[in-house]
Amino acid sequence: MTGYRISEAAVRSGLSRSSLRFYEKAGVLRQPDRTPGGYRAYTPSDLDRLRFLARTRVLGLGLDEVRDLLAVWDGGRCASAQTRLRDLVAAKITSVDVRVAEFGRLRAELQRAGVALDGAATTGGCGPECSCMTATAAAAASNAGGPVDVQVFTSRPGAAPTSISCTLGAADLGDRLKDWQQVLSRVVRREAVDGGVRVVLPAEPALTARVAGLVALEQQCCSFLEFTLTVRAPGELLLTATAPPAALPLVHELFGERA
Repeated sequence: MTGYRISEAAVRSGLSRSSLRFYEKAGVLRQPDRTPGGYRAYTPSDLDRLRFLARTRVLGLGLDEVRDLLAVWDGGRCASAQTRLRDLVAAKITSVDVRVAEFGRLRAELQRAGVALDGAATTGGCGPECSCMTATAAAAASNAGGPVDVQVFTSRPGAAPTSISCTLGAADLGDRLKDWQQVLSRVVRREAVDGGVRVVLPAEPALTARVAGLVALEQQCCSFLEFTLTVRAPGELLLTATAPPAALPLVHELFGERA
């Protein structure tokens, strides 16, 4: 039996190992074949499906929506399902278009600020005519009709949590913590906020998608946590994690910056 081990499949698909296990348990992915030694063996067809799943995750889809889209990807042709999924895809395309427009707008503002900052610096202290002040004021005035911050992902508990506990098993929890440690190794700075912590990371597309995926998974096992993912000029990715008072030690242990 040949195939890709779970670590190889994770690297090639852009999903974490804990994500693969989670989607298998949730029934989104089929259980892969096993080697004689008991290791998972993913086929090239499995990898294609995983890559498609990785692309859908950044849209913030729920598990039911992911299953439906995978059914379409697999070639489902049920008329009623096709109609429902066409509407879903159209709605997601609109959502993506809105985000693209927001990022384009943000990029234009940054370009204008950069042009202003290219001017010769004045001597002495800052004043109203300084290029730094002018650029800031111009960007703020130009954005009066919309925010500079672009909210990418928000995950909130649907109801007050009945318990403060994680439902992951020991093995999956270890993998999840490793995934978070890899992401948090890119932290630029940490900030204390009411009820939690905000970490600032580079706003790189791959890193943004990975963080969004981890946040979505956390809501499945730690529903008491609330996350907001935001892109802010210039090139910063803000991840804010908050929780009820009883769960704050867990937030601080993972993300740091104790209040």
